Parts: sequence; structure tokens; C-alpha cells
Amino acid sequence: MQETFNLSNQLEKINKSLFNESDLYKCVGCGFCLQSCPTYIETGLEAESPRGRIALMKAVNEERIGIVKNVTDHWDLCIQCRACEIACPSGVEYGKLINTTKILVNENTKKSKLEILSFKLGFLIIEKKYLLFSIGYIIKFYKFVGLQSLLRSKLIEKLFSQKISTLEKKIPELSNNFFFNTHKKIPVKKGNLKRGKISLLVGCVMCITDANAIYSTIRVLNFNGYEVIIPKPQKCCGAIQNHAGYQQNLIKLAKNNIDSLLECNPDYIVSCSAGCGAQLKEYIHLFEHDPSYKIKAEKFSNITKDIHELLVRNGYKKPKGKINSTVTFQSPCHLSNAQKITSPPIEILQSIPGIKYIKMNDKGECCGAGGIYSITQSEMSNLLGKKKALMVFNTGSNIVTTANPGCAIQLRTHLNNPKNINKPILVNHVIELLDKSYTLEENTQ
Repeated sequence: MQETFNLSNQLEKINKSLFNESDLYKCVGCGFCLQSCPTYIETGLEAESPRGRIALMKAVNEERIGIVKNVTDHWDLCIQCRACEIACPSGVEYGKLINTTKILVNENTKKSKLEILSFKLGFLIIEKKYLLFSIGYIIKFYKFVGLQSLLRSKLIEKLFSQKISTLEKKIPELSNNFFFNTHKKIPVKKGNLKRGKISLLVGCVMCITDANAIYSTIRVLNFNGYEVIIPKPQKCCGAIQNHAGYQQNLIKLAKNNIDSLLECNPDYIVSCSAGCGAQLKEYIHLFEHDPSYKIKAEKFSNITKDIHELLVRNGYKKPKGKINSTVTFQSPCHLSNAQKITSPPIEILQSIPGIKYIKMNDKGECCGAGGIYSITQSEMSNLLGKKKALMVFNTGSNIVTTANPGCAIQLRTHLNNPKNINKPILVNHVIELLDKSYTLEENTQ
């Protein structure tokens, strides 16, 4: 039996600020979005395009079709990269539409007990740092004692299903030292003029997969005259929960982060994760009709900056330490499409002595990470990851830089595939290279 409901009517029950019904009908069906959409490019199916997915939203809203699996599957395959927003001449805010649709479907459809348990357990792990770090240490032990090598042997692989084997290969490389955000206050480097106070969001998964990028961000900010505060009560930004349609989880996390990150009265709130930064900037839309948080959310979103955005806009000390490497840049979708930040990371890379920057021969295609998309839609994620890895190889670079932990995990997964690789290619955050140049400069003085 089909389950039908009117999207706009259901919207009143949840959060009427998410979008107006008229937003659904801004799409004029011109098709400019088609060649920007990774799932449409791979499948050639109209239903796997932004235009097709919006047509399904309209049909549900008009109660012409119900919420059934062969409808929601098309929404679920959307990676939410928002490249279509850049291509759209009508200004359709597809990100809002798909997020709200996912929320409404989540609130109004039944799920299996296993699916409910999987999401609850996943959210609990990333929202509770002690659980996240515990999982991290278990993974390190699993690799250290050789279990991973054993399970990836051809003989053992035959004993497990393809699904389990594929999932195991998604286990990411972890940082040597995790980042623990016990409340820290890192003053401006001695001899530098203080330019402002930063409240830094360190995120969740990034603390165990790309901790070095967080340490580098702190040092770079200090070197450029910023005092850095890392509030202990901060939690996950809520982007993963938002994309999965769990709005109440997102709102709870947003309130916590607004309170904790604003407590020190910072000049700026900074993130070095593109996905986190995009989500923080959109907190403002969650509380447009909540007088207790509306003003705080406006202030919060208005002073939130991506690390590259802050440095280039306010100016930064040009590095002098030489790094002799050929470097390319993988632009995270939530940096270029959601935050509209494109040139600052490249400008920083090109300012580092010795770096030969090679532009990747792509059109800004998504790498296929998409938060938990690499787990929930592993086939499409792997397809996109392999394509991106090939683009990186074709640049001939020694290092590929990015600005998002999900992208970094995806790149490492596919670049380190023995079938693809002839030489090791490092995956670094842009700010890690800037930090390295500053360090080399100091060591030669």
C-alpha cells in the first residue's frame, strides 16, 4: 500500500522555515543541472538527476504518487553534492529541497529494526567522542596484529560475502595521534600581534582520521596572530544527521555548538572541514522561528568562516619554507558548491615556495565520499572514487590536497588500491602544507 502525504502540509508539523512550497516549483526543467550531477552522468537516468528528483517531490506533494521504495531509492542515491545549484539558472536551492524531503520521509515512513539500530548506533558513536576514540583504537589494534591483512587475503575473502568484504575495505587510515579536544586555549605565538580570537570547531571523525590537519590549523592561526579556543563541550556539527533526515538530532547538536562555541565571545568561529563549515553556516535556517535561538544562530552563522576563507580574506603571512612537490587540489563539494569558496585554497597552495600546482582535469565532480554515502551507497561511491583517483593519477602529482575529512578518506581508499597505484601519492589538507612551509621557515632562522 502506498503511503501518501502532502509535503507542504507535513512541513508545518516539523519546521516551516526549511522551505516554502513555491520552492518546489522554481525548477523549470531546463536540464542545465544534468551534466553537473554525478549520479545522472553515471546512470543516464532522469530519475537520478536533480530535475527528476524534484519531479518526484512534486508528484508526492500533489499526492499523485506515494512514498514507496522505488521513489525513495532515487532520493537516497543523491549524494547531495549540490553541484546542480551552481549550474541552475533559476536559483533552485536543491540542497534545501533534498534535505527537507529526507527529513519528511524519515519522519513519515517505517524502517526496519536493523536500519533504526544502525543509524542510532552510528550517530551515538560520532556524537560521543569517547566511543569514537574507542572505535579508533580497536581499528588500530585490528591493523597492528595483522587481522586486516589476513581478512584481505584472497583465500579469506572467498569465505565472506562481497558486501562484507567491500565494507571492510572502507575502514579508513587513522592518524598516528588522535586530537582530543580537552578545553584548550592556545595564545598567539610570542612576538606576533594579536589579530583576533578564534573558537575552533574540530568535528568528530576528523579527530581520528585527519588529526594532523587540526593541529596544523591551530599552528597556522597562531602564526598569523589569532588566539585559538577549543571548547570542550562542542560536538559533531550534525551534517551527517542532516543528510540522513534526522532533524531532531541536528537541532540538538546545533544548540549545543552554538552555546559552546559562542561562550568565549570569539571574533570568528572557524572550521577546517568543508562539510562541517557548510553545516555551521546553515544553522541560521534551523532557528528562524525559534526566538530563544534565532539571534544567537544569526550571530553564529555570520561569524563562521572556513579556514582558507579567513586567511585569504584577512590576509596571512606569506610562507617562505620551500616544499619541492607537485601538488593538485580536490575541491570538496561543500566548499565549492555549498560555501561558494573556490580560489582561496589554490591561492594558498600557489603561495608556497617550491610547490608546482597542477590543476586537475575535472569539472569539479564529486569524489563520491558524501559522509555515510560511501557506506549506504557503496557501489556508486566506489565508481566515483575510482574516477577521481584516475584524475589525480593523470596530474602526475606527488600530493593531492583537499579540505574535508570525507574526501581525504575517499581519496586514500582509492589511491592506495594496489591495482591503481605505481607510486605513493600523499593525501594532505591544504593547511598542512602551509603549516609545513611555516615550520621549515622557522627552522632555518
